[in-house]
Amino acid sequence: MFLTTTKPHTETTNPLHSICLAVLIAAAVVGSSHQSEAIGLLFYGLEDGQVRAMDMLTTGDSGISIPSGAFFGTPPTPATGRNIAYDPSTDLLWYSASDNHVHSVVVSTLAAGPTISDINDGFYGAIRTIAIDRNARRLYISNSNGNVEVYELYSNTRMYTIPLSAFGYSEPNPGNRRHLAADADGFLWYAAADGAFKEFDPFEYNPHFTGREIPVSEQIETGNPGQERCFVAVRWPAGQNYLYYASSDGTIRTANLDTLMNVNITYLASWFWTTSNPGALRSLAIDPTWTPSGDPPAVPTGISATDGLYLDRVWINWNAGANFPTYQLFRREPGDGDWTFWITAFGPEIDDTWVVPGVIYEYAVKACNQWGCSDLSTDTDTGYAAVLSAPTGLTATEGTLLDRVRLVWDAVPGANGYLLGVNPYDGGVPYTVWVDGTTYDDMDALPAGSLWEYWVYACTDPSSCSGSSGSVWGWIGTFIFVDGFESGDLSEWSSVVQ
Repeated sequence: MFLTTTKPHTETTNPLHSICLAVLIAAAVVGSSHQSEAIGLLFYGLEDGQVRAMDMLTTGDSGISIPSGAFFGTPPTPATGRNIAYDPSTDLLWYSASDNHVHSVVVSTLAAGPTISDINDGFYGAIRTIAIDRNARRLYISNSNGNVEVYELYSNTRMYTIPLSAFGYSEPNPGNRRHLAADADGFLWYAAADGAFKEFDPFEYNPHFTGREIPVSEQIETGNPGQERCFVAVRWPAGQNYLYYASSDGTIRTANLDTLMNVNITYLASWFWTTSNPGALRSLAIDPTWTPSGDPPAVPTGISATDGLYLDRVWINWNAGANFPTYQLFRREPGDGDWTFWITAFGPEIDDTWVVPGVIYEYAVKACNQWGCSDLSTDTDTGYAAVLSAPTGLTATEGTLLDRVRLVWDAVPGANGYLLGVNPYDGGVPYTVWVDGTTYDDMDALPAGSLWEYWVYACTDPSSCSGSSGSVWGWIGTFIFVDGFESGDLSEWSSVVQ
């Protein structure tokens, strides 16, 4: 891309300029924040006829400019009426020119590109509307009869004409002023007289309105700009299928082409270098493939990992880098030679929950942005999750209760629960029971008097437990009766025996 040295951006309150613009966007800004969905450029016109580009990631000026002298003929100044559309496959900015033809310029070199000079209708110059379908390799050009001429972009020759009647008899004839936008699915959207954006099938043998539309009620718009309003459609690599449209207040707003509803994404007028309000006449074009040049972030520093602070995780943190990069975490056990990529973090901290308590791990970090990743940090740190102590004080009743075996043990700091191991009498299959507290009544230790073995683990969850306590034996008590029972003389009853 051609770079120029210009004044710094000092305007903070003036609205957008009224030139139709081209957007090389892979970014969208939500509300008045600088939260971006992707990376890209927004081309827009200035009062002197040049076209500048905003970095949509930072909403600052990118330094990229197409001066007014790069456009054929005498460009409109202020450049409010020049319609433009960008083709990322060829790096061509197509534009309507003052000689009534459609010209192009190579953005990266400012060299003149191909020209389409066979439109042959009334003289409308730079206000002629154009739209590009970069997937189907088509250029749509409105003419003065209300028709749309379809050109293929391999040889820049005319394919066929979409007649005015295909748009519906309720639509007045705006000549070459009806704005269009091609979406990623091959449909041609058009601005209708009632203020709606309508989906149009441009198939040569049956072009027609499909019935799908974004009505004015789903737009952030104070009035009805009608057929001359400017807009553009794009499907981002992440799948968002959006239509961006210029509003009468000078902002650029967003609607969803899949749901046909408004999206709360707005490009504010104060982010541009211009001094006037173009309203709804700002044309748009989208390139979701552009990536700015730049450098990877610096190597992260200040890596720190917790040593036994938590029972179920290691907390790792480091110094945050500039430009809000993402981070790649690497992990190894001390003594291992190779680092293993572990996870991507979206801030300068993360919990490692995939740890074995007591095992020491070493951590290192890379910082990454759209231009790549830094080297692996030489600043590293080790950390580990604490090991729970095995429970102590386990006891079991030994026949002192006639309907249960009661188990009691001491609480273990940090434990969220306990696994009680049970070994049934006479060679049964051992099993475990999850217990939230430190007491458990085993009502199933039958028959009475049979010996059952017990042990217990302290746990953060059923899959992460300490070592075992020592085992104990317990049993349910039984009655043994002696002479005198039949006579009803209770003094002759014996006590419970073990």
